[in-house]
Amino acid sequence: MHVRKTIIIFFLFVLSVFGQDLKSKIDSVNSLPFTEILSNLFVSKKIFEENLRDAKKIGYRIGQAKTLSILANIYYLLNDYQKSTEYNIKALQIFEEEEDYDDLANSYGEFGYQMKRREFQKANDYMMKGLIIAEKYKVSTPTLAKLYDNYGVLKEMEGKIDSALLLYNKSLRLKYTLNDSIGIPYSLNKIANAKAIQKKFTEAYYYLNLSDKYRWKEKSDYGRADNFAYYGDFLSMEGNIDSAISYYKKSLELSLKNGYTFLVQYIYQQLSDLYQKKNDHVNALNYFRSYTNYKDSLTNVETNNKIAELEIAFETAEKDKLIAQKELLLKQRAILFIIIGTILLFLSLTMTALYAYQSQKRKTIAAEMNLTKRIAQEESERKIINEKLRISRELHDNIGSQLTFIISSLDNLAYHKNGNDWINKIKDLNNFTRSTLNELRNTIWAMKHENGNLSTLIVKIRDYLNRIKLSTENLNISITVNTTREYNLNSNQLLNLFRIFQECIQNILKHSKATECQIIFSDTEDGFMMQICDNGIGIENSNTLESTGMSSLDARAKEANGVFYIEKNNNSNGNCGMRMIFKINAEEFVN
Repeated sequence: MHVRKTIIIFFLFVLSVFGQDLKSKIDSVNSLPFTEILSNLFVSKKIFEENLRDAKKIGYRIGQAKTLSILANIYYLLNDYQKSTEYNIKALQIFEEEEDYDDLANSYGEFGYQMKRREFQKANDYMMKGLIIAEKYKVSTPTLAKLYDNYGVLKEMEGKIDSALLLYNKSLRLKYTLNDSIGIPYSLNKIANAKAIQKKFTEAYYYLNLSDKYRWKEKSDYGRADNFAYYGDFLSMEGNIDSAISYYKKSLELSLKNGYTFLVQYIYQQLSDLYQKKNDHVNALNYFRSYTNYKDSLTNVETNNKIAELEIAFETAEKDKLIAQKELLLKQRAILFIIIGTILLFLSLTMTALYAYQSQKRKTIAAEMNLTKRIAQEESERKIINEKLRISRELHDNIGSQLTFIISSLDNLAYHKNGNDWINKIKDLNNFTRSTLNELRNTIWAMKHENGNLSTLIVKIRDYLNRIKLSTENLNISITVNTTREYNLNSNQLLNLFRIFQECIQNILKHSKATECQIIFSDTEDGFMMQICDNGIGIENSNTLESTGMSSLDARAKEANGVFYIEKNNNSNGNCGMRMIFKINAEEFVN
């Protein structure tokens, strides 16, 4: 039954491959090289609008979103920002709904890049969102390379040239690994421009010459027009006005011929500025008028479409040939996939019965072993927990009650005896017994908290400070918690860290002459750190260290899976006489 179902599903898939001609056409159009799209933006606009209608017709949402994203780029280059924004938003919504995170990250990056001169903060926000998605979902290398390039442009606009160069070079390295002949010159040009901004013109021309080797091999004129404009920019920066004008005119000729509206507008403006510097006011005025007229004409979409109709008839036929070639290649790949799939299917069917039996047998044995192991582990844990509860109960019920009786008896005895020495001894014994009871309670507290955490320890410390408040009137103690994570602590760590805290406070009270004490908790790479800092006289020599029980603190720190060390200063600023630092290795607490 299982085998027959598998065969039916497989052959239904085979039939569906041949029934997706329109989907293949949509994918072919969307995979056109960017240089082909740029070769004539008006032709490309018509082709991709038709592609969008086809994708909507068959409900092909990913194809629709990819077409919308490309159209958004085309409208951006045609200066139709309203249409570009509308298409970008629609594409982002579909990519997010379909969980296509690669294209989603790329679209956020493109959208941010397109907004850079209109709303820089929004552009930066969109770019960062694209990078966050790319990092979270491990997007493809080409997408990551484009994001680095576009983000570098934003950094360059902020004047952070070193950051921009770092991003451009990261993008270039990725493109070299992909042998991306289309994308490599874009990164080379961006690096060249950044070097020119830094006045490193020798390096700028070096990278631009490398770009030329790729651009001169491209079928469309866009790369050559773009590079001519870069040469014009660099020569203008160097003050070589005549050479800059010559290169700008070469770029202008190609841009007017192919409808590169954004380049035409830019070059008109640059030529006007350069002729103004030459005091050639006639040419400066003429190019400025061309700039303003061309800029205004871009808003009249219908007029531009009519002007482009004659070109569209020829250009569309050429692009149709390219699309047909891509469709043929996709069909050939589909046929090859079917042949390979058929062979693999029959090979797998011959092994199915034996594999199913062996697999089921292994699963049964593994399940039995896991169950036995889990039962034994749970039984062992249950015995340990019961034993610990029994011990803690014995300590509390027997020793605790006896100590309580001693305290009560000593309290009564103190009222019936005369003589200051006798009363003082009784009071000392009383205090000692109370201290013993507190130590016992603290031990029981730690044993009960098998799976405690840092918060458990801090609560206990605060409780202790409240109880000894009267005896520490001359010492102001504060607790600061700067940790951003919670940490697991076992009973041994809880008890030792609490004892460390107690000993430190006692040492400060007895030896430091401090008036202020801070207890600070903060994160470290492998756990957390507890610092106990006072503004007292500090410690002068190793003998004092031994007499104040510092070796005991070191031993307890090691038992708590940590290290202990001291930082001292001469207390010249009154901030800290001694800082006792305990770094504890601990795992992060997970609910």
